[in-house]
Amino acid sequence: GKEDPEEAFELIKTGEVETRIGASVAKGLTRFVGRKNSMATLMDALDRVKSGSGQVVGLVGEAGVGKSRLLLEMRNMLAQGEYRYLEGRCLQYGGSMVYLPILDILRSYFDIKEGDREFLIKKKMEEKILDLDEKLKGVLPPFQELLSLKVDDEGFTKLEPRERRERAFEAVRDLLIRVSQEKPLVLAVEDLHWIDKTSEEFLGYLIGWLANNGILLLLLYRPEYTHPWGSKSYYNSIVLNQLTTKSSAELVQAILEGAEVAPELRELILHRAGGNPLFMEEFTHSLLENGTIQRKEHQYVLSQKPGGVQVPDTIQGIIAARIDRLEDNLKRTMQVASVIGRDFAFRILQTITGMKEELKSHLINLQGLEFIYE
Repeated sequence: GKEDPEEAFELIKTGEVETRIGASVAKGLTRFVGRKNSMATLMDALDRVKSGSGQVVGLVGEAGVGKSRLLLEMRNMLAQGEYRYLEGRCLQYGGSMVYLPILDILRSYFDIKEGDREFLIKKKMEEKILDLDEKLKGVLPPFQELLSLKVDDEGFTKLEPRERRERAFEAVRDLLIRVSQEKPLVLAVEDLHWIDKTSEEFLGYLIGWLANNGILLLLLYRPEYTHPWGSKSYYNSIVLNQLTTKSSAELVQAILEGAEVAPELRELILHRAGGNPLFMEEFTHSLLENGTIQRKEHQYVLSQKPGGVQVPDTIQGIIAARIDRLEDNLKRTMQVASVIGRDFAFRILQTITGMKEELKSHLINLQGLEFIYE
């Protein structure tokens, strides 16, 4: 038991946050630092798209270097109402899940929510398509199949698989191009290094049609991923390296806001983080949680000599060390959830753990500690 009263929370509804960066936005982001040249390149590509010249930009960098954050900051700079933004994500375990990022894009455009009934999904699609352009009515059968709905067009279901795939590619292409004719379209695909083969082939197909259309296609991926699009004249890559020492110091001060950062503390963080923004934030939060960083008057200082600070040297290690400091019941919940996968359903987790009311409390605590996001 606890010696002092604990603050209690009640779960009242499902949140809309789906990604780590989305959760960070909801909680409050650390001030954005550096990346001025990268942002200038993105805005230049956007200007070209506004004039009707389609562009493809690859945001390339190691995990945690800030690809998603740069994308978010660019989105925040878009003039409200002047652009359409759609986004798809690839997942680490999604290499065999065909059309995964494309389905994200379609669900977003048609405003399809989790739990929507089939008749409602069909209604949303038909109304949106007919409102955009009645000539696009032919895209409905391929979209119905992509979204695992009953296909109303019997003729479409009798086509060979290769023909249905061609129709699907054409349908998504026609929709995106027609949307871009209303206003410039910014289309982003995150974690391309995990993309499924079919979606990758579709992107190659779409890129071949972009030159004269108002679409900015942003592809976020790690350096080990290779693709055949680099030869296109309208393709450009932005390589995000680790932050400079100056930008890293700015970020440390932004994380530890409200007081000055002692020089030896700043040097410790900079040395261990190596310019990786995510590493810097996780490392700093880890030191705060274990009491290594303390605030004394108007300065953040180390509570012990730098040489005595025992911390892991990788992001995974830092997260693992934070998990090790959890209470056993929270740790157990984390372990079971991780076995289920990167995304897990409450019902499945409840069935496996055998927990009832206490499971909600554990998940709220883990969410507050930023181990999981809803």
